[in-house]
Amino acid sequence: MIAAVANIYSDRHYIPKCMNMTTMQTRISMLHSAIALCCAAWCHAENRVEVFDVAPVWAGHKVGFALLTQPPHQYVAFYDSQRRMTVATRTLENSTWTFHVLPETIGWDSHNYIALAIDRNGCLHLSGNMHVTPLKYYQTAAPHDIASFARVEKLVGSEESRVTYPSFLAGPAGQFIFTYRDGSSGNGNQIYDVYNPGAKQWSRLLDKPLVDGEGERNAYFNSPV
Repeated sequence: MIAAVANIYSDRHYIPKCMNMTTMQTRISMLHSAIALCCAAWCHAENRVEVFDVAPVWAGHKVGFALLTQPPHQYVAFYDSQRRMTVATRTLENSTWTFHVLPETIGWDSHNYIALAIDRNGCLHLSGNMHVTPLKYYQTAAPHDIASFARVEKLVGSEESRVTYPSFLAGPAGQFIFTYRDGSSGNGNQIYDVYNPGAKQWSRLLDKPLVDGEGERNAYFNSPV
């Protein structure tokens, strides 16, 4: 069994400022096909760890999953044993998980990890299963309701046809930011979009890519420091 540790915190932004969401999310390496995904919730008051089985998962190759805790809710996004992208949720007081399967199936590509975040309205945002492919982005229509996940066909509408490495960030003023590489290895630009939760609209955070590969190169970002 593999345990994913979920820190229960009360930061009002839900995404730590200047921290790469993918970095804070738990990445789980699969050891064999019979392994089951587990989740552990750290209880501050009693200083103990509780482990809860979630579901059997795909173990054919290494790929990153996502764990998100925003009390009293906890979410896990993963590829199930049939390779289907799946989101599970529970309340921290409950060990029973509710599942929702998205219309995505992973192939044999470890680039295709899942990124998951929550905006200030409580709506979930998810992106993943991409390696130089058109943008795959899902968002819930209702707060904390994984059954309301729906495909978002475009954010801004340009530079979204060859996407890899999705990640969520929080800006210094609490902005909800989504970044990814547009292009391919040796020929890519880093794109940053910002979300307006009130208008439920996206726009470019920067007029030009933060890093432009000029058709000859691309940078590989780790995380803000």
